[in-house]
Amino acid sequence: MVLRQRFTALCKRVPAVTLTTALTTALTTALTTASVGTFAGCSKLKGLVSKKTEAASVNDEKNADASKELPGAKSVALPVRRDRLVDLSKFQGSVQATERIELKSNKRVKVKQVHAKDNTRVKKGDLLIEVDGAEFAKRAKDVADRLSTLKIEIRGAQLQFEQANKSLVNKTRLAAKGIVPERELIEAKRNQIQAEVGLKGKKLEIEKSENELAEAKGQSAGANIYAPMDGTVSRLFRMSGNGFDQINEGQTTAVVSNDRKLGFVAGITDPDAMRLQKGMAVKITMEAIGAEPFAGIVAEVRAAPKPENPGGFGGGFGGGQDFGPSMQMIVEFTGTLSPQVQEGLRDGVSGSAEVTWAEKDGVILIPIGGVRAVGDKAIVLAADSRDGKPVATNVEVGIRTKNEAEIISGLKEGQFVFVEVKE
Repeated sequence: MVLRQRFTALCKRVPAVTLTTALTTALTTALTTASVGTFAGCSKLKGLVSKKTEAASVNDEKNADASKELPGAKSVALPVRRDRLVDLSKFQGSVQATERIELKSNKRVKVKQVHAKDNTRVKKGDLLIEVDGAEFAKRAKDVADRLSTLKIEIRGAQLQFEQANKSLVNKTRLAAKGIVPERELIEAKRNQIQAEVGLKGKKLEIEKSENELAEAKGQSAGANIYAPMDGTVSRLFRMSGNGFDQINEGQTTAVVSNDRKLGFVAGITDPDAMRLQKGMAVKITMEAIGAEPFAGIVAEVRAAPKPENPGGFGGGFGGGQDFGPSMQMIVEFTGTLSPQVQEGLRDGVSGSAEVTWAEKDGVILIPIGGVRAVGDKAIVLAADSRDGKPVATNVEVGIRTKNEAEIISGLKEGQFVFVEVKE
């Protein structure tokens, strides 16, 4: 009752425009304990209590939402610090040639020996795969034998034609004198025609057999697989050692890549593909060559080609199932590469490509896990000391990395934020 009388009198003395300012300090404690009915005699104070009550309710809800913990997690107080922010991403990939030739067999052959090794350098004309020529040799021998027989037979056909031709000339002369009947002349003409047809047939058979023999010899030599250019050989046919190594028609036997035209190809996600721009700087690290990174720039961003044989070798260039990132980043090497580096830099060498998205000095940083979304606002649970009571605080967030977030406003260095960590 006394509290009510005191605030009623105060309400009469303080102008309406200054009421809120005058009472902000005086009513801080009272507003948390008194009911709205206490100030029923003063509409100004009654309205103020209502606003304070609503604000306290909203703030309690905000703290409650921001303070919700994940199952099996606990909150840890971590310091707000001012430091350097580096936003970067690393992508796994490999060196790949921009020019490559895939060698395929145009016939089914049996492999005798593989003369090259996978992922080694070769020169144009080097023998990669030697085909077992026994089958081709047998065919060539059969054709050669048939050709020899035909050459013997054509001599008989030639002699038969010459005899038939002489007989026709003789019968024609005698028939003109009436010595032989006309039917003998007709018979001689028929024999001469048949002999001529037989001779021409033998000549055609010989020509065909000579072509077959040349083809058989060419197949025996041409079945071997040679390097079409200088470069690195990969996807080379492997011998099983069971004596039945066979290459089928249309099967890939090797891929030769021009190792003088190399780039670095890395798989990337769709969001990263949207951020990348042509000409952005890239650092490439390949442990097989050295610890020092190599400089490069983004030359192209493209969709990852689909593999020709899902479940088999994809060639690194690309299906109903997931075969990795859907996009690729093509990096062009820049700067001068030493002869030692060039010797080790070859198609298929794996490594990582690092892209720096942003760098800033002297920014307020907190762990990314400290930022919580409450509605459309970014909230952190902050305190002035490690043991202080966390208060839900609105913040403006700048750059976000996988581990940290830049705070543009709402926090200061030396405060603490509470982050949930799994136990």
